[in-house]
Amino acid sequence: MMNESRKIAIPVESDDGLDAEVCQHFGHAAGFALIDVVDGRIAASRVVSNPMAENHQPGMLPGFVRSTGASVLLAGGMGPRAVDLLQGFGIEVATGAAGR
Repeated sequence: MMNESRKIAIPVESDDGLDAEVCQHFGHAAGFALIDVVDGRIAASRVVSNPMAENHQPGMLPGFVRSTGASVLLAGGMGPRAVDLLQGFGIEVATGAAGR
């Protein structure tokens, strides 16, 4: 029986890992919490800095998220173009997340 695994990316306000607040504007996130889930359990987590945090360029961040290997993105809010780009990369997108 194979392990079911996913990598979830969450745009966050700081580098506090799983304790970080979800960023409500995808493009202005300080970083991304990356959570590896294997068989329904967190196997690993880390935070990577958003290389475009200081210079937000619409349309560029979805490619970065793809480069992390994420298959799911949980976000506060994002524009329809970012959603379309992410989904075009095969990344599931869910918006409306808030809190920690």
